[in-house]
Amino acid sequence: TTKITFLGTGGALPPAHHAQSGLILEKADRKLLVDCGSGVLLRLGEGGIDLGEISTILISHLHLDHVSEVLPIITARWLMGHIQPEVIGPNGIKNYLRIKLQLTT
Repeated sequence: TTKITFLGTGGALPPAHHAQSGLILEKADRKLLVDCGSGVLLRLGEGGIDLGEISTILISHLHLDHVSEVLPIITARWLMGHIQPEVIGPNGIKNYLRIKLQLTT
């Protein structure tokens, strides 16, 4: 059985109190985070979801409302002592992350 938890369903301009795109898929002991729009990190905390249990992040496409919090989530995991999760997505995702990580150092 797979459990789906919607973290955010808002678009580029979400209504008040909504996060942008993000959801968690859980099966057995694996958690997959799909998209990381603005507000998703907060929703993970509110839902009691341990960032260390997220094994993979899947980015559907590179629009800002789907990727804006991928680096804060990776950074939060690092601060908690977890290794970087596997990040998969469309062509360009690895280069996108490399550039963003360079900008933060």
